[in-house]
Amino acid sequence: MARTFNTIKRSLTREEKKQVVNSHKKYGIPLPDNHTYQSFMNTDIQDEFIIMKCCNCKNEEEVQADFIKAYLEHYPDQEYPEGICDKCKGRTIPLDIYNEENNK
Repeated sequence: MARTFNTIKRSLTREEKKQVVNSHKKYGIPLPDNHTYQSFMNTDIQDEFIIMKCCNCKNEEEVQADFIKAYLEHYPDQEYPEGICDKCKGRTIPLDIYNEENNK
């Protein structure tokens, strides 16, 4: 059974919005809520993230919560998601889990 961990809600930056628009355009997917490019760029778009921390180099990175939820659906026997650090290729885990394991 999956352990719980915190998510962070924050507004997307202009650059992140551009990435969303380009991704939707690339795959022919309409923007959410029938937005035009201009209305999407002018709207406060909130997204949910999970902070993943490397067990090796201690690097932290934000990962979209939707990606983590899909990971846990694909690997239902996993207690929590694991990833690979972009900096050192070490194992990353949610910050809450990292803190629990390192405060024992």
